[in-house]
Amino acid sequence: MTTGEEAQVGHDALRWHPGICPLATLPPDAIVRVEPKITVHDTVSDTVVIANPDLLYRDCDGWVWREVKTTRRRQLPDGLGLLQAFPQLAVAVGLLWQGALPGNRDTARIEVEQLSPTQGIVDVLVPADPAVRQVARQVVAELVTAWHDDSVAEPRPGENCRTCEVSSWCPSAALDEQHPPATG
Repeated sequence: MTTGEEAQVGHDALRWHPGICPLATLPPDAIVRVEPKITVHDTVSDTVVIANPDLLYRDCDGWVWREVKTTRRRQLPDGLGLLQAFPQLAVAVGLLWQGALPGNRDTARIEVEQLSPTQGIVDVLVPADPAVRQVARQVVAELVTAWHDDSVAEPRPGENCRTCEVSSWCPSAALDEQHPPATG
C-alpha cells in the first residue's frame, strides 16, 4: 500500500481520469479489450513483437489504442515527442499501420492519456500521418538496430547479475563475495 506523498500524488493525478476516460462515452455495445496481448511475427526483421496496450476499443471501423501514463511532472510531452518519451507508442504506430488488428488502418489512432497532479490530458497520434510513421520508425530503429544486428550475443554482466536467479550457473555473471548470487 502506498502512503504519504506518493499516495497524495496518485490521488491528485487520478482525479483527472473520470473526465477523460473513453469508457464514459462509448456505447454499451462497444468492443473493448483491457490489456490485450498483441503478438505479431514481423517477417521482414524475423522478429516476434509482443505488445500490451492499456486499452483497445473500436471507434466505427478503426481501433483506438489507449495508453495511460501518470507523472509528477508539470510539463508533459506532446505531439511527436510522445514517441520519444514512450517508445511503446512507436511500436503501436507500426502495428496499427501494418494491420496487426483488423479494421481500417486509416481511421486507427493512438490516444495517450497523461495524468499529473495538476492536469489530465489526452494527445492523439494518427498512424495514417506520414510524419508520425517516420518518427516512429526512427524511434524503433534507434532501440533495436544494434540488438537486431548482433549475431554474437556477447554477455554484458552488470548490476542485474546480483539479482538474477541463474547467476550461480552463469560463467559471465559479475558477482563478488560481497554480492553473492540470488538463490531461488
